[in-house]
Amino acid sequence: MTDYAQEFMEMTEAAKTMIPLMRDMDDRSIVDKWITRVKSLQSKDVNVLKHRNNFLKYFMGIIKRTIAETGQSPACCMWGKPEPGPFDKQMPPPKPLPYQCHWTPDKRTYVAIQPLPNRGAMVYMAVAEKPELGWEFPKKEK
Repeated sequence: MTDYAQEFMEMTEAAKTMIPLMRDMDDRSIVDKWITRVKSLQSKDVNVLKHRNNFLKYFMGIIKRTIAETGQSPACCMWGKPEPGPFDKQMPPPKPLPYQCHWTPDKRTYVAIQPLPNRGAMVYMAVAEKPELGWEFPKKEK
């Protein structure tokens, strides 16, 4: 028996012991349905077994949270995070988009333009009849 099969058997047994801890009968039937569905996946492909186990680890986390909402804490399973997949890479933070802004000489109108890649542009325009009543002017950098 492979490591994936052994781990899967342990997790399904733990999930079965967790079902009676759930108070909502609908939740119990959903959990039972998904465990039956996952158990029906029969394959010798290592990737299928790995993804099946990752799904069951994730599903066990949901079951634990559901039980924890009732004030109980299931101590029957201590599996960590699922194995990282190809889509689990951390995305770099987005770069701030450049923008332009312009004040009219009389300080009555302000326009800001920011391009949105593959979408168009965002344009903001503000006009004041009496700018001395409340504009906060940006400080000029020297």
